[in-house]
Amino acid sequence: MRRGKAKGKQIKKGSFVATLYKAKRTIAGRPYHYFRLAYHEPGGRRVIRDFGNEGDANKAATDAAKAFALGRPDALSFRPEERQEYDAAEKLLDGTGASVYAAVQAYIGSLSGQTYERRTVAEVVAELIADAKARKLSPEHVSDTSKRLARFADDFQCQIGAVTPALLLKWLRGLKAQDGTQLSNRTKFNFQRHVVGLFRFAARLRYIPRTLADEVAELDKPKPEAAKAEIFTPKECAAILNKLPDDMIPAFVLGAFAGLRPAEIARLDWSDIRMEQKVLIVGAHQAKTASRRVVPLSDNLVEWLLPHTGEGRICPVETPGWMAQKFTDGAKLAGVDWKRNALRHSYISYRLAITADPARVATESGNSAAMVHAHYKALVTEAEAKSWFDIRPTTPSNVIALPATA
Repeated sequence: MRRGKAKGKQIKKGSFVATLYKAKRTIAGRPYHYFRLAYHEPGGRRVIRDFGNEGDANKAATDAAKAFALGRPDALSFRPEERQEYDAAEKLLDGTGASVYAAVQAYIGSLSGQTYERRTVAEVVAELIADAKARKLSPEHVSDTSKRLARFADDFQCQIGAVTPALLLKWLRGLKAQDGTQLSNRTKFNFQRHVVGLFRFAARLRYIPRTLADEVAELDKPKPEAAKAEIFTPKECAAILNKLPDDMIPAFVLGAFAGLRPAEIARLDWSDIRMEQKVLIVGAHQAKTASRRVVPLSDNLVEWLLPHTGEGRICPVETPGWMAQKFTDGAKLAGVDWKRNALRHSYISYRLAITADPARVATESGNSAAMVHAHYKALVTEAEAKSWFDIRPTTPSNVIALPATA
């Protein structure tokens, strides 16, 4: 069997989009023409159906659009009496410009004394992101929300009220990475958290009934796997520092000895560091949680920073991704395996061993005391912690002596 090259045209019906291909296949030397209809269900599954003539393919597209307007892809397998009811409802709405879904939504709203405006998932996502920016939430939060909800909008190209809890649950369970592997429960949990926020936002703006937002919020959540906090040893940290470019040292030591997140370091300015008071200020616009905090500077951190003090931004690279790449390159030269977020994990672990005060460490690192206690307690000894905060520069500033106790 050999297939000819297919050319497609788009069929749009409301928020439903399908592609119709006219193609041919050769069987036993004879050409056979056919029409292929391809579209995505609201949950993201791709559907491909072949027809002998274009009329049947167009009718199938119309039926699929009707089913999605109801929020019921299973409506493609309507029983005869269900099809009659649906067709009768559509006939009643002829000339009104309203879909069956909109009419049902309006009817439900009339029972509760409320009316709801029609919005697609993509439209509500755009409004939510605009609202987050207007409220000056952190760029990191806005970026994360945008990426996760953009995927949700791509997979649900329909009215937001047509996304039922059952469809959403199916989508969450089937989420996969770009390479086709299943996402972790932690990642699925984060997707679900953002989607729940989207539905609550839509309910507040009266785009959907509050009962729908509540049902979405009540869906069982995947249990995140226990995250292992990987850390560097003092010897590994010192070895990486020996191999870093001179202009990347301030960014590295702020992660290692102050526990700053990469995104916070990227936005930090030298004016935020108060050497005379031995503190640095992470402003609300710089912090992940959009909450200002004061971080103490250890003696060894002051020694690392002093030769580099100046004006403007501390880190020469603009994004956390580029920063991580620079650190990874330094670790490779040092013969050390780079571990994601290990600088921050190391700081919290060693700082907790020194202070034995989860609440204090949580305040300094912009975390919760419960999280610090659960993930970082007893990972290192006090002696190891003292070695960590005793890693100091020599002359020149990017060469140091390894701690004797490491």
